[in-house]
Amino acid sequence: FFEDTFDSLSFLEKDLLFEICNPKDPCKKTEVADIIFVVDGSSSITADQFLIMQRFMEAVVNDSLVGRDHVQFGAVVYSNAPKQIFQLDKHSTKADVRKAISDLKRERGKTYTATALIYTQQRFGLNYGGRHDVTKILMLITDGATTLEDKPKLKNATESL
Repeated sequence: FFEDTFDSLSFLEKDLLFEICNPKDPCKKTEVADIIFVVDGSSSITADQFLIMQRFMEAVVNDSLVGRDHVQFGAVVYSNAPKQIFQLDKHSTKADVRKAISDLKRERGKTYTATALIYTQQRFGLNYGGRHDVTKILMLITDGATTLEDKPKLKNATESL
């Protein structure tokens, strides 16, 4: 999915969750998945935009069955370097995940999106709370412009997802 503005995130949530659900079964909530939010915390993101990103993530959590046997969430915030804020098995309730999301802070700096994607792929592993045979979803939330120094790695980073 791609949206041009941060305001569009509020409309994207329902479409996104529809795609996550198994199309063969009636589904209103995401039932089993490992989802990691990869959040642009660079200087190009304003405080208001970051708040919109947090609200979007909270809405996704609200529409999911959160728990060790259901949907697990993780978060990585990036700018000059990616930083894992919480791994997949850290929080097992909606309230805990929402609190962790509300505590996210912008890092400020440049936008190294490819580096963040490569870093985050490893965070689906067992050492980081990931599970075998579970759908893995990486949700990149960014303003879209990656730093020139990082741009050459972007194609390979996205193709390896």
